[in-house]
Amino acid sequence: MNIVAASLLRAAVFAGMTLGASVAPAWAQEQPSAAVEQTGDVEPKQVPLNGKLVESFLAAWPEFDKLREKLAAQNPQTKAQENSTDQPESDEAEVGEAEDPIGALASYLDKPEAKAEIDAILKKHQFATYSDWADVAQSVLLAFGASDPEGGDTDLAEEKKKVQAEIQNDAALSEDEKQAALKDLDEQFAALESFQPLPGNVEAVKPYVAKIKALFGEDEN
Repeated sequence: MNIVAASLLRAAVFAGMTLGASVAPAWAQEQPSAAVEQTGDVEPKQVPLNGKLVESFLAAWPEFDKLREKLAAQNPQTKAQENSTDQPESDEAEVGEAEDPIGALASYLDKPEAKAEIDAILKKHQFATYSDWADVAQSVLLAFGASDPEGGDTDLAEEKKKVQAEIQNDAALSEDEKQAALKDLDEQFAALESFQPLPGNVEAVKPYVAKIKALFGEDEN
């Protein structure tokens, strides 16, 4: 049974990009500790968005992507290690990883020369730390994934109610099977809730949807 709306699936794919780091810019929060910045291992978190943050994300992303390509070419052993330990589970995930500088660059934060290049881009676009950039990027991508101008935003609670009703009304299922299915449903929707954008973030991103699509080449698809 497919209980995941297309927009939420896209949000989950994009969220997978940022699991290696977290982020908010200089004007948004205090700078995290040096230990946090070096590891690139912090659980990502969402931050409230505004137009200035979204524009900074749009301006920084292409530069980070070019740097990712450059560092990957200079460090083929690092790329090989990433490929051997983090194989994509779907076509969508493979596309996401190919376009994702966030998680890839986090692995270079402990390399002084690469970190200097990363820091230069961060400073140029007013991000105090790499984790700042990563949190903003995650927040933008989740909000973008949940933005569907044609279908509207997905209401998780309503979607869950619909599937619960389908399960309860399925005469082919025994009572035990229904209870097991409902339990699975609770677990799946609990996982999906972590991909729900913060209130107001979808509205902040909507004026930039076309630019974000162009950033990932979606206009060509």
